[in-house]
Amino acid sequence: MPRKTKVAYFVVKGEYFKAIASGEKTSEYRQASPFWIDRLDDEVTEAVFQLGYGKGGKPPPRMRFKVTGLAIHDTIHDKVIPYPKSKNEIPKGFRACLIEVKLGKRLE
Repeated sequence: MPRKTKVAYFVVKGEYFKAIASGEKTSEYRQASPFWIDRLDDEVTEAVFQLGYGKGGKPPPRMRFKVTGLAIHDTIHDKVIPYPKSKNEIPKGFRACLIEVKLGKRLE
């Protein structure tokens, strides 16, 4: 049975939107926090990137990608650590970490 689609949404600035669209940027990073751990779990299958919030009532441009994986980067010790299953499993010093969302094929 195919996996249920779970989408994570990201609002990004123009320079990052262009880099993702061109394929130059293949991962998105977010500061590790309970907020993002709740939203980025192993069930996330797709990521939608939105260029800002739009102007004049027009919806902003969006693009959708397949998510191929998640990783936690410990920026102090320069290593990748296991991804927590919930915000209850967040290790000490977690605020010094970044969540990497690895992007695959562009879907739209």
